[in-house]
Amino acid sequence: MFDGIKSLLHIGPTKPVTPPPPPPLPVAEPPAPAAPPAMPPGQFSGPLSPGTDPNPDAGAARAKADGIWLASATPHDAGTKDSRTIDKAGGLPDVHDGLKDAQAVQQLFANRELEQKAYAKLSPEDRARYDHVEATVDNDPQAHLALQVMLLENKLAAGPKSRVGDQTVLQGLDKMATQPGMQNISKNRILGETLREIAQPNCINQAGKETCSVTVLQQMTARDNPAEYVRIMGGLSAANPEDVKLAGNNATIKRLPANESDDRSGRTMTSQLWQSSFMQLAAGLTHGTYDVAKDVTINPNGSKEAGMTAQKMLVVAQDLTGKDWNGNSSFIFQTHMFAEINQAITKVPPQPITVTLATGKFDAHGTKAGEDASVQVLSAKNGQVKYKDAKGTHTIPEGEFMNRLRATPNNNLDTFNDAVMSQLKTHVASQPPGQTGVPVQLHWGNFDEKGATHWGPAVDGSHFVNVTKIENGQVYFLNPHGHEEHMPEADFKNRLQSAFWNENKPIPAAH
Repeated sequence: MFDGIKSLLHIGPTKPVTPPPPPPLPVAEPPAPAAPPAMPPGQFSGPLSPGTDPNPDAGAARAKADGIWLASATPHDAGTKDSRTIDKAGGLPDVHDGLKDAQAVQQLFANRELEQKAYAKLSPEDRARYDHVEATVDNDPQAHLALQVMLLENKLAAGPKSRVGDQTVLQGLDKMATQPGMQNISKNRILGETLREIAQPNCINQAGKETCSVTVLQQMTARDNPAEYVRIMGGLSAANPEDVKLAGNNATIKRLPANESDDRSGRTMTSQLWQSSFMQLAAGLTHGTYDVAKDVTINPNGSKEAGMTAQKMLVVAQDLTGKDWNGNSSFIFQTHMFAEINQAITKVPPQPITVTLATGKFDAHGTKAGEDASVQVLSAKNGQVKYKDAKGTHTIPEGEFMNRLRATPNNNLDTFNDAVMSQLKTHVASQPPGQTGVPVQLHWGNFDEKGATHWGPAVDGSHFVNVTKIENGQVYFLNPHGHEEHMPEADFKNRLQSAFWNENKPIPAAH
C-alpha cells in the first residue's frame, strides 16, 4: 500500500445609520428556569449547522440569526454537469446591508431577556470584557448579534481555549478591542468580521482567489476552535505586524505588506489577512514567495504556481493545529505509477511495459465507458506517450495518458481509490461532535471525453472542500465559496484526488 502523502515530504462606504443599541445590561440573578418550549423538528438537521447550547431558546436564537446571515434558498443544482447540489448558500457576508442590519437590531431586542440571563452567569471580569466588546461593535448590528448569540450558546467564556496562549474567545475579543489596530483598516471592522465568522463560519469565503486550501483551514478553525481563530486574527490585525506563533513546528505567520489595505477582492478583510498569510506560509516551505496581487506563488527558479499542493496542505495543517496529519493522494499515486513505467522504458535497452488504460470516452462525471485494455508502452518523451495495442501504435499527450492510466504491473489505481474512499468514510464517521469535517482535494468542473476536467479557463484544476457527512449514497461537504453542497458518492469518488485527516496526536519529532 502506498505510504501516503507524508512519505513524499521534503520540505521543512460608510455604514448605514442604524437604530441605537440597547442600554448596558443590568446584572441580575437569573430567575428559576421555566419549562423550555419544544425544539422545532429538524431545525439543525443540516450537514453543517454550528453546534449550539442544548437550551432550545438559544437554539431558536441561533436559527433566526442564521436566517439573517445565510441566504435562504431551496436546494438547487450548481448549474454544471457535475451533479453538485447547493443545499445552503452562505456566500459573502452583507456587511453593509441595511435590511439585514435592521433585522439584526430587531433580533437583538428580541433576545434581550435571554441575554440578561446568560450575562448574569459570567464572572465580573468576563462581564467587563463583554461590555467592552459590545461597545466596540455598537455600530455593527450583525456583529453585535453574533456576540449575543455566542453568549447564549455559552461559547464566549467556555469551550476550547486557544491552542497558543490558553485564552477564551471572550478574552481574545477583548484583546482585539483594546489593542491599536491597522492604520488603513478600522479596528471595529476587523472585530466585527471576526465575530460574524466565528458565529457562522459559512460566511468565510475565498471569493475569486485561488486560496481554497487555506480557506478550508480557516473555516475549520473558526468552527472547531474559535478562540484560536480570534487569537490569530488579533495578531494579524495588530498595529505593528509581528510574527504570530502557530501551534505546531515552531511555525509563525505575519501580515504581508500588501495586506495593509483592502485588496477589493470581495472577501472580508479578515479573510484577506488569513488567506494571504497562510499562502505565504505554504510558499515558504519551498523557499518561495506568495504574490498577493497576482495570487500566485513565485518559486526561487522564477516559476509560478496557483493554489497549493497536497504535500504543502498537509504541513500547513500540522503547523496550524499542532497535531499530526496524514493523508493519501491519487494524483501522487499516479506519479508513482508513471515513474514505474519510465524506469522500464528508459533502460538500456528499453523494456516495453504492459499497463492498463481506460480506452473509452469519459462522461461529464468522470465515469469511463467501455472496457479497460492492456497496452504496451513503448516510449514517453517530449510530453507524448507512445503505446501499442491490438489495433496498432498510438501516440497521445502525457496528460491524457495519465488520466486514462488504471494499472501498472505493481500498482492499481482503482484499488487505491477504493482504499482512500474507505479511509475517508472512516475518518468522517469518527469526527468528534461539532468538528468541521475532513478536508479533501477534488477534480473540479466537468470531465471531457478524454478524462480532463474543465472549470472556466482552468484545465485539470482542483478544489479543496470539507467533507462533513457520507450517507445514503451522497457526500455532503462545505465548499469554501460559502456553500453547503452534496453530490452522489460515485461522482465524488471519480473526483477524489487527496484526503487529509487529523491523527489527533503530537507531531513526530522528525518532521
